[in-house]
Amino acid sequence: MADYVRLTGTPHYIGAAGDTKPASCPSGSRCYEHDTEKWYITYNGGTNWVAMATQVVQGTAANLNVTVTPAGWTISGEKAVGTNVIKASAGILHGFFTETDGDNDVTVQFYNHASAATNPITPSIVLPATDRFVAFLDVDANCTNGITEIHSGTNGIVTVLYL
Repeated sequence: MADYVRLTGTPHYIGAAGDTKPASCPSGSRCYEHDTEKWYITYNGGTNWVAMATQVVQGTAANLNVTVTPAGWTISGEKAVGTNVIKASAGILHGFFTETDGDNDVTVQFYNHASAATNPITPSIVLPATDRFVAFLDVDANCTNGITEIHSGTNGIVTVLYL
């Protein structure tokens, strides 16, 4: 058994399933098991490692089918317009899906905070009504204070993937 090897310039490591994952590294670091083809991510500096989600997106803009296998990720469920506390403690924002009603734009922004619009981690993102469905995955933002999402737009829906 060997230690994982850090890839130059990135918080990514590579090793085998039986190798020892780093015990001290930046939160948000990832390990790839080359023999199992699985990815793991740490949200607390190497103390705990969880399997990462895999995503398969297929279809056309008119008929989009999405399958998400959340191996370790939590799915928030559909969030209505307004301020939504996704997680009131430290975590990692993996990504989000947004759906419009086809007539109204939706504006979305995420914050590194347990309950308020403080410490933005994304810019304010305006999604055109005509796009209907937009997915942002692999954001993987480390949120030390919590994850809060605010969105506006008539009938807009946001679903969040996080640790």
